[in-house]
Amino acid sequence: MNTGVYIIKNSVNGKVYIGSSGNIKNRFSTHKSNFKHNRHQNKRMQIEYNKHGDIFSYRVMLWCSKENLLFYEQRTMDAYKEVMKYNIHPAIGKPKAVLIFNVKDKIKEKFIEKTTANNETMSEVIREYIKKYLSKK
Repeated sequence: MNTGVYIIKNSVNGKVYIGSSGNIKNRFSTHKSNFKHNRHQNKRMQIEYNKHGDIFSYRVMLWCSKENLLFYEQRTMDAYKEVMKYNIHPAIGKPKAVLIFNVKDKIKEKFIEKTTANNETMSEVIREYIKKYLSKK
């Protein structure tokens, strides 16, 4: 199993970024490569990397199934909210199109059907699904 929730911690100021991935090993490599080549998506982290060098530590918080990934990512964000300073959105309900690929095919079909039928945006449908999913836990 290589699916889980991880933390990237700044050793200078203690700030953290919380993320999740279906392949954490590859995700860590991508983060490191993007820092090195000055193209990391998180500009605040990139600025601090450029200023201090390789100051980030990478830690897997937990391994889980893909079905439970969003649930545990949100719980980790909630637990670390005091030092979680790099995440742009404090909740997984953020409009993130990639979330649709983390759910089972039948659910994807329902998203597409509902979006088309009700004229909703994909983000609205994903947020609604996540709220229902989290309320069941």
